[in-house]
Amino acid sequence: MSNDRVEKISRTVAVPIRCMSASYPEDNGFDLKDMVMEAIFEQRPLERKRKGRYKPSGLMKCKRKVFYDRLGVTQIKDKHDFDMTLWGEAGTAIHDRIQLLLRNKMGDEFTDEDMVEGIEFPARGYVDGEAYDWILEFKGIGTASFQNLTKPLLEHLWQVHMYMWLRDIPRAQILYINRDTWHMKNYKVAFDPDIWSRMMSIIGFIEESVELSDPPKKINKFWVCSKCEYAHECKPEIK
Repeated sequence: MSNDRVEKISRTVAVPIRCMSASYPEDNGFDLKDMVMEAIFEQRPLERKRKGRYKPSGLMKCKRKVFYDRLGVTQIKDKHDFDMTLWGEAGTAIHDRIQLLLRNKMGDEFTDEDMVEGIEFPARGYVDGEAYDWILEFKGIGTASFQNLTKPLLEHLWQVHMYMWLRDIPRAQILYINRDTWHMKNYKVAFDPDIWSRMMSIIGFIEESVELSDPPKKINKFWVCSKCEYAHECKPEIK
């Protein structure tokens, strides 16, 4: 807006001083980014006690870690992984937005995120949603992973198989969302007894290990063990 236009408006409209006084308060130290990061880290504590159970998305990982999950050993991190923490927050934001859109669009036909627990064995997880007898799972991934995606990732197949079993719904949809562009790829999955058999073989092995108080062998890999929440218990032999 030109100065002439501003001057004309000031002659015809009573404009309060407000921020035009040229008197600015001193910086009181408040920093928005710091406050947001503090809030994020408070929601992701470095130490937490969890109920002993199987985490569906973790069965493919280190079997010793699955063993500690099953026992409910306290998780301890040395420090916050800044990048991974923000990556997790971005994923949470995507989940929340997709769920809001589906609630507004589908009403009671869409069941929001719900916790599911096992009866035959202590499994627990959170189903992102259910609709029309489908298990729904939302996954936010980066551009490179999204571009190379031609089928559901195996760890996500295992995850929805646990949910399908626990909810007795033999089909699922896994919706991948590009975190950068919000482009989407959707895959429909039918319950596969062979996948479930592989998952149950791991659970059976861990259950036997728990009964014998004999933890699985350490893997001693730096890229895995250095960030593990159970390193204080496992004491991996890494350099």
